[in-house]
Amino acid sequence: MSVVRRAWLSITRRTGKSLLLFFIVLILGNAIAGAIAVQQAATNVERKIKQELGAAVVMSIDNDKLHAMFQEYADHPEEMPSIAAPSLDVIRSIGNSRYVKYYDYSTSIVTGSSQLEEYVPPFLLETRVGFSGNALEKYYAFTLRGVHYHKVLAIEEGKLNLTSGRVFTEEEIKNGEAVAIISQSLAEQNGIQVNDTVVLTHYVFDQHHMDPTTGTLTLIDHIDNPVKVIGIVTSQTCSEAKTQESAKSEVEKHQQAWVEKETANTIYMPNGYIIDLNQDIFRRSAEANPELYGGVERSEEQTWYETVYVLKDPDDMERFKEENAPFLPDMFTLVTASDDYKEIAAPVEQMKKIAGYVLSASVGASVLIVTLVVLLFLRERKHELGVYLSLGEKRANVVKQILTEVLMITLIGLVLSVFTGMMIASSLSQAMVSTQLEKETEGPVVIHYGGSSSETFLQNDITAEDVVNAYTIRLSPAYILVYFLVSMGAVAVSTLLPVLYILRLRPRNILMSA
Repeated sequence: MSVVRRAWLSITRRTGKSLLLFFIVLILGNAIAGAIAVQQAATNVERKIKQELGAAVVMSIDNDKLHAMFQEYADHPEEMPSIAAPSLDVIRSIGNSRYVKYYDYSTSIVTGSSQLEEYVPPFLLETRVGFSGNALEKYYAFTLRGVHYHKVLAIEEGKLNLTSGRVFTEEEIKNGEAVAIISQSLAEQNGIQVNDTVVLTHYVFDQHHMDPTTGTLTLIDHIDNPVKVIGIVTSQTCSEAKTQESAKSEVEKHQQAWVEKETANTIYMPNGYIIDLNQDIFRRSAEANPELYGGVERSEEQTWYETVYVLKDPDDMERFKEENAPFLPDMFTLVTASDDYKEIAAPVEQMKKIAGYVLSASVGASVLIVTLVVLLFLRERKHELGVYLSLGEKRANVVKQILTEVLMITLIGLVLSVFTGMMIASSLSQAMVSTQLEKETEGPVVIHYGGSSSETFLQNDITAEDVVNAYTIRLSPAYILVYFLVSMGAVAVSTLLPVLYILRLRPRNILMSA
């Protein structure tokens, strides 16, 4: 009689004991399957959210170090050292990292125009919140944003869409030519088309005299700069926001309208042009206010840049930061949107940690319980095993029979656990994650960066609902493979002691004691 047939007959004759082992395996298998499913779902959430957050890394001042420095010199602020900006050599050296896909660094200046009218979203015009609309605002209506990467990083990353015209050439960037890319809102506001020339104006004020009619510093000079428009862009962020405007609160509408205003009135130009303009403005301001500037000169080395690195793979962020952190100036750090992932997805991370504990406990319990149950069954069958051995049956065949019996029962229980464990884990963990997120957040949890142009590359409205939606438990090949490897590994370990028990049996002693 074959080993398999004998094992099957043994299982069917001992229905009660077989069912007991089956239900033990089923319960423990559910725990293992559920824990693995939760862990894989949490890992998938992390991968998906980080992909949505993007692979941008921003060089920024370390706020913790800055706060510590303010505290240290609180009693003697005049002794506080100045913060050295990263040099172009450092910026470019980091940009040459094997992890970097492309990068850009940008300087900026706020200016006005004697010709252009700034774009103001209708919502701000209606509410007048944070926007006065007076004549003085024309002096600082536009932000000139420098570009080093000629294809324009914001366009490459989908933050801006080029609707007409072209991007810069490498020659234009190198020579700092007077060419610009503007927003479609600004172009429509002023009837501008590609290849048109517009005038940007910077105003010089007397720093010591007030204009009695306006109550502001007296205007003494202005600098007109003709600029050729080579491209027109729209903001992807603002376009998406308009379609959702009805669902936003008044505060959110105002915030979005203000971002739209800033984005629409940003003009992209080569860094070299803005650096030359800045030096010209500084020189004229110094001439107009000699006692204030005191012969101070401004060099290109003093220029501050906002720097963005886009990596080839979001998974390389931590390695990139670790390798390049030593090259940064003392007060600077590398920041990514993924740095805040754990803050928004804390409940998911907590579930992953709990699932790890459950998995360890389940595997340990499986090994212990299955080992004891099989050993108990073998002790009851000691006489049967002694008969097999006394009739000349090889010990290897007896071991194979016992292992076959255990595997037949456990395999059925494990197969069922694949589905039941996944369903139980899905319903329980989804509810727990949703409840925990509701407790920890009031309204949407948003990873949102604003302010500088570089930080817009970290801007992502990832809400608690996005995290919950990303948390899905699926029957995937990876889940099945990991589950069976862990489960069958536990069963294999559980059979070690029973095998040793069989190998130590002495059939003569067993039969004589019967």
